[in-house]
Amino acid sequence: MNERIKQLAEQAGFTVENGHIQSLAYKQTEKFAELIVQECANVIHDRIGPKSALDVLDHFGVDQ
Repeated sequence: MNERIKQLAEQAGFTVENGHIQSLAYKQTEKFAELIVQECANVIHDRIGPKSALDVLDHFGVDQ
């Protein structure tokens, strides 16, 4: 798990053990977070440029 996503999960109140979010809906939560990051990257790509968008995806460890 990307360290920044782990920090944000903990900040949101999730328990993180051994690099995994402890939640019954973990996969849905992880996918939701990835979709938000992807949407942000799309906006950045359109307004600033592709390099900046790739930086955001890389920062959060989200595949393109």
